[in-house]
Amino acid sequence: MLRTEQVIKEVCRYIEDHMDQTINVNEMARSFGYSHVHLNRLFKEIMGSTISQFIRNNKMECAKRLLLNQDITISEIAYKLGYAHSGHFSRIFQTIAGTSPTNYRKHAEK
Repeated sequence: MLRTEQVIKEVCRYIEDHMDQTINVNEMARSFGYSHVHLNRLFKEIMGSTISQFIRNNKMECAKRLLLNQDITISEIAYKLGYAHSGHFSRIFQTIAGTSPTNYRKHAEK
């Protein structure tokens, strides 16, 4: 495996391991020995999206799975995914999923 592909694989693993936190792309890039611009360019070449898009999309996929569990509130899901405010989480979810977390949960029940 090429070094670049290995680094991107490690970046993806880092993101998955820190899904419950706010991930600072600049700090993450520095920890891998890259500028955020360079790492983002390499990431987009291999993964087809920016690091921020990848993080957001993965968090929303995780949110969809968590929304199937009626025992956890939407606020708890937001905090579990590293969002300080559930309103911010809900706006991002609406943008990505095309529906609110509440509506997604209601339709998933059926």
